[in-house]
Amino acid sequence: MFFVLSKLAVFVEQPLNWVLGLLVIGLVSRRARPAIARHAVRAAVFLFVTIGVTFAPLTLLRWLEDAHPPTTAPIESFHGLVVLGGSTEAGNKMLERGQVPLNESVERLTEALRLMRHHPQLVVVYTGFSNALNPTGASEAAVAARFFTEQGTDVSRVIYEDRARNTHENAAFTMQLPQVDHRRPWLLMTSASHMPRSLAVFRKLGWNVEPYSVDYKTSASTSYWSYSIVGGALQWQAVLHELLGLAAYRMTGRI
Repeated sequence: MFFVLSKLAVFVEQPLNWVLGLLVIGLVSRRARPAIARHAVRAAVFLFVTIGVTFAPLTLLRWLEDAHPPTTAPIESFHGLVVLGGSTEAGNKMLERGQVPLNESVERLTEALRLMRHHPQLVVVYTGFSNALNPTGASEAAVAARFFTEQGTDVSRVIYEDRARNTHENAAFTMQLPQVDHRRPWLLMTSASHMPRSLAVFRKLGWNVEPYSVDYKTSASTSYWSYSIVGGALQWQAVLHELLGLAAYRMTGRI
């Protein structure tokens, strides 16, 4: 039920849906409640225009990303690396097109690959099935396995967890794997903006983990005064996804 509700919350995470909702209110109330209709339309126009101002979402996104920088401890001091899914597209694309479909969070895979090549002592776990309500095709773990294989990686080094559909399940299902001892020191790899929630979830369940954040969307040179309706909407969606996720996980005791 928690997973289904989290997927329904996606509507709230997309500010352009707010614009659509206000326009619908204006349309249905234009005759019975013309004053409400006018206010709804004005609010929709104001919101649509201000979404493109990137200062607010980028500031919040940078705050999330800076919360847990990658650990400075020697990589040699860690037993393994847990890589969270979320860097691949739907598995049916791989089956239908014959290629590994990656998305904008591909650093979760490429940085994991770099660490594997430079630190052969690391045990690597990739966890993820799908975050879609109606998943189709191969799991995220299967797509990641093909990626590692095509990159010439020794696949015997990677352990795959292919049931998890959200961050809490990533932590819970991975610690159930017989090859995994969550009490040993692990690196946790995920997108920087996702790290506050991920790290809290894993530690709540008793994992001995330190952050290894990747996939940064902001930098010191990021222009906070740019204007883009599409860009602003995507940035707001990323920020709201994490802020709402943190709130929901706290309310349900997952962190």
